[in-house]
Amino acid sequence: MPPDIPAVARAIHVLIVTLWIGGIFFVTFILHPAIIRHAPPGERLKLFKAMHSPFGKWMRWYIVLVGITGVYLIQAMDMWWRFLDPHSWYLHAMVLVWAFEAFMRFGYGPLYMHRRNERWAEGRSEAVFEGMVGRQRFIGLVSLPTIFVAVAGAHGYLPF
Repeated sequence: MPPDIPAVARAIHVLIVTLWIGGIFFVTFILHPAIIRHAPPGERLKLFKAMHSPFGKWMRWYIVLVGITGVYLIQAMDMWWRFLDPHSWYLHAMVLVWAFEAFMRFGYGPLYMHRRNERWAEGRSEAVFEGMVGRQRFIGLVSLPTIFVAVAGAHGYLPF
């Protein structure tokens, strides 16, 4: 029996989303509080950057792979029409979360935010750190319910 390529692509897509959003959850709800509890205020940004830099490289790969597998699944399963169906609103939610994170990782972050934070960090590293924490909490808190409604919607369990 030949492999069901869309099924394999969906499994890869879900695995990568799990790593991506699980990583965001870890950073947001485990790493940030640990840094706040155990690092002195002047050292928090430095410690965060040392830990986050390798994590950020993995996140960029996850975002690219989620985008590729997502577009492949929509094309292979001929689901473009579902973006016009109001009952498939969860697809828009998934794409918005992905687009926001892709914009932050590939656009706004490297082109503006990182440079601004470097210039601004002198004497204000706590404000820079708090801004990073806030942005990541936002994407973390939006991502978790999006995953829930996406899976429920894909299986026909959303009443709206």
